[in-house]
Amino acid sequence: MVRFSDNGIGIPQEHLRHVTDPFFSTKQNKGKNYGMGLNQCNEVMYKTGGSLKIDSKVNEGTTLTLIFPIHLKRVMYMKNIIRVVLIEDDPDWLSIMENIIGKEEDMMLVGCAQTQEEGITLSHALSNIDIFLVDINLSGANLDGIYTALELKRSKTSKVIMLTSLSDEEVIQQAFTAGATNYILKRMLLVYLKLFVLPTMLKRIQSRFC
Repeated sequence: MVRFSDNGIGIPQEHLRHVTDPFFSTKQNKGKNYGMGLNQCNEVMYKTGGSLKIDSKVNEGTTLTLIFPIHLKRVMYMKNIIRVVLIEDDPDWLSIMENIIGKEEDMMLVGCAQTQEEGITLSHALSNIDIFLVDINLSGANLDGIYTALELKRSKTSKVIMLTSLSDEEVIQQAFTAGATNYILKRMLLVYLKLFVLPTMLKRIQSRFC
């Protein structure tokens, strides 16, 4: 394990979850800052069986930790990891899902987006995504998560799982018509969390449709 720390201005929490996303940058000079540095670091660590962790507090500093595999078996195991992208506009649900997936050794959250546009852009920038978790309402009550799912299925073979508070049968049917593999009610997510079965559900969905 190698760790780098500074005592700089730190990274705000709303930006921290995006720092490994491709093309994400808060710097003003976009012509010289392409937002690919930490994305490439994260990809290299993943492909070699390691991992990258970033902790930061505003006005205190940032710590970047590189965790390298001990032996080849770990590298081979990481090749079968389930790569997940989360598209969700609610910061609280983003944090919940990040924590769940982050604790699973055979799952990796490779990107987050909060709008339909961000989600589609992210899907084009990333490769080998196994599961997209998509909130059905990304801006108000517009059901734009369904249109996001439709766009994702047009360009990707990845599975799309809808996350929602809605239980209307017509809406559920629209989600499946758009290409969703499954549909999870958020109120049930809280039950799944308490029973520690949500990661198992995602893994079963991944294996069932391989």
